[in-house]
Amino acid sequence: MRSIGAKIRDEMRGNLPSDKAGQRFNYPITLFLTNHGFVEFWNWFDSNSWYPLGCIIGDTLYPGLMLTATAVYKIFQFLLFTIHIHEVCVLTTMFSPPTLQSLPMVA
Repeated sequence: MRSIGAKIRDEMRGNLPSDKAGQRFNYPITLFLTNHGFVEFWNWFDSNSWYPLGCIIGDTLYPGLMLTATAVYKIFQFLLFTIHIHEVCVLTTMFSPPTLQSLPMVA
């Protein structure tokens, strides 16, 4: 709980942890998923990553975090909240691990 409080405090001060590897990787992929949909995301060949070979995105990663961030973003849009997809990615990476790790204790 203390680490979550520290992350929220940094977030409120405007110190987004955008320099971490997770956000540098998850943000562009989540942005593509949000803009193009799941089918194009699953069949997407990203020629900019792993240059010069490229990378088949849909087959080579676990899309749970990207799908969760996209769902949260769509919910915020439906509720007429203005939020950027980058902020949703940051918040999703902050809250998903503690939440998912505590689920077995509840069950």
